[in-house]
Amino acid sequence: MEFAEQFAQLMSERKIPLDASAVPERDTVDASLAAISNWMEAMDPSVRDGFDEGTAEFAVCHIIGEPDINVAPDIPGILEAYDQAAGLMLSQMLTVSRECLELAAGD
Repeated sequence: MEFAEQFAQLMSERKIPLDASAVPERDTVDASLAAISNWMEAMDPSVRDGFDEGTAEFAVCHIIGEPDINVAPDIPGILEAYDQAAGLMLSQMLTVSRECLELAAGD
């Protein structure tokens, strides 16, 4: 099974509905997840906590990839999947994504 299929399956099993066609290359996913983590860590703690909590209730993760913010423009499909995940905060989804990235062997 190729990386995209395996990664999407693992994410979907963890309640983040993702289609394999929305998954770029492994290195792109890895770099984008790191960029999001770094962006969040650079936030003021109260802003970060508020944004993180808001992502569990509202579909706002996609904005991270939009040109105005431009933190993770290479993974729009994954960010859209984050917005579809019910009740999960961005920090939780990043943890899940990192675990799935490690588990997805690919070819």
